[in-house]
Amino acid sequence: MGSSIIAIDPGGTTGIATFSYNTRLWHTFQIPYDPIRLYEFFASMLDNAHDSASLLDTVTVICESFDYRPVGKYNFGGNRSIPKVDLIPRNVIGILELACAYAKQEIIWQKPSCVNGDDGSKSGDPNVFWTNDRLTMLGLYKRSQIHAMDATKHILYYRAFTKKEEYLFHALRPGKSTAFEEGMR
Repeated sequence: MGSSIIAIDPGGTTGIATFSYNTRLWHTFQIPYDPIRLYEFFASMLDNAHDSASLLDTVTVICESFDYRPVGKYNFGGNRSIPKVDLIPRNVIGILELACAYAKQEIIWQKPSCVNGDDGSKSGDPNVFWTNDRLTMLGLYKRSQIHAMDATKHILYYRAFTKKEEYLFHALRPGKSTAFEEGMR
């Protein structure tokens, strides 16, 4: 039995990561915001994933949820008393929800803080396990794909903390005895 996981980091530049248990390969990419192009991409991605899966295989879709945070420490820059909200991630989520509804595909939601920390800084938060440094240790980090790396972290978070794949933790040990057998394309 095999399966694949697809993760989406929605935004003006939407990050996407996929992992296949069958091939042990990762793919990452980013797509600029264009509603029609995103819908066509999501629909095609789900069709391809379902077409290549056998009856025993599964496709898991993970998406970073949208948190409305109008003021306070999350309002990066500008006047903190005036809401500064980017609604493009919510639009991308709506497009994904539509494509998943047609494909009869469930979405697993994860909070942004799983990969970015509670303050959104993307670094230095001790509550974030999957950091860029750890992605680098596994050979998965691509510096030019910030949003795709967030999607990669969502998959790793799901595999490590929901599916309890302890092998991922062992692969991070110094002098690791367990080789990390996954590769990035």
